[in-house]
Amino acid sequence: MDDVDPGSVVGVVDLGGSHVAAAAAPPRGLPGAATRVPIDTEHPTTERTLDAMAAAMRSVGPVAGWMIAAPDPFDYDAGVCLIRGLAKLDELYGVDLRRELTDRLDPAARAPMRFLNDADAAGLGEWWLGAGGRADRCLFVSLGTGLGSAFVVRGELLATGPAVPRNGRLGAVAFDGVIADDRLSTRGLMARVTGGGDPRKVAARARAGEEEAATAYRGLGRDLARFLTPWIGSFGADVLVVGGGMSHSLDLLELDVDVEVRAAHRPDDAGLVGAAYAAGSPSS
Repeated sequence: MDDVDPGSVVGVVDLGGSHVAAAAAPPRGLPGAATRVPIDTEHPTTERTLDAMAAAMRSVGPVAGWMIAAPDPFDYDAGVCLIRGLAKLDELYGVDLRRELTDRLDPAARAPMRFLNDADAAGLGEWWLGAGGRADRCLFVSLGTGLGSAFVVRGELLATGPAVPRNGRLGAVAFDGVIADDRLSTRGLMARVTGGGDPRKVAARARAGEEEAATAYRGLGRDLARFLTPWIGSFGADVLVVGGGMSHSLDLLELDVDVEVRAAHRPDDAGLVGAAYAAGSPSS
């Protein structure tokens, strides 16, 4: 973030499907306590979601700049949300978040805004102060409503070249006739069990000995390993960090790959930590 002095305080924001979190942090410093504001998912409207984001940001106070982590699809340069048909944040489709949020902030809190992918932010956070342990090459995947990913090379994101998928986005890569985002996610898990349900409940059933639930997790783990293996090799990953909602069930996935696999250490704030790290990068 070129226009923020290294000694300044920046505001970091993590936009999720059910809540938005915001905190203050020095660039490449540990964020302070976060304010989390729920998003109305029962009756979502553009105004309500924007107001929730602004409320979280106003709690941070005056800052020299904002770094906002948001999920794909999103035009990160323009600050425009392109999410549609994913059963989350559809109400923000086509919205210029930079303009709308600036209008909702107090004058003292209005500052330059930058946006980055939420999986990139979480991957940087886990590499820097989490399970990645600042490995030379850390592959981060997030298993949630979709498949997020970040390829981190000594603290920098790798998004181009033959070693990684386009923009570093594994979720958009084809796998068994569909995109990986559909197959290797909670949606993919629920398709493997009768009646669907919640992943944590399915995990509890698997641990209680229910064969269908256990088979669903093992099958997802085998498919994930098969999908990731070529990318682990081309990228030369030293460690694979698994985050997202299913990171708590990593043992059930039985993920058999030729690299050390670690569950995320910071499932609740990796996005904020990574956003703070990115705010101190000259290229952000």
